[in-house]
Amino acid sequence: MDSPKSFVRVAYNQSKNIIIGVAVSSIISEYPWSKKYGVIADIVVDSNFRRMGVGKKLVEDAENLLKTNFVKDIFIEINNDNTISKSFFSKLSYRIISVTACKRID
Repeated sequence: MDSPKSFVRVAYNQSKNIIIGVAVSSIISEYPWSKKYGVIADIVVDSNFRRMGVGKKLVEDAENLLKTNFVKDIFIEINNDNTISKSFFSKLSYRIISVTACKRID
């Protein structure tokens, strides 16, 4: 099994000298006979810089990075209760294709 190839992109505010956002993406190729796909594993934007296009730019940058590595499909997992993220990714043309179920057994 190939190990994933991962990328970290950082949004930096030069005037304040701080990191304001981070996106982590990976290329996954589980088996030699299956096609590889991309995953946006995490995206975080400082609450003081939200709704300014930082998240959108980070996602677009991650998408372009994956595209240059010949990835055609990108997946992201969003918690069902996270309506803000679901709306954000919907506006970027992501669509729900599955639902994951979980049961805790103690």
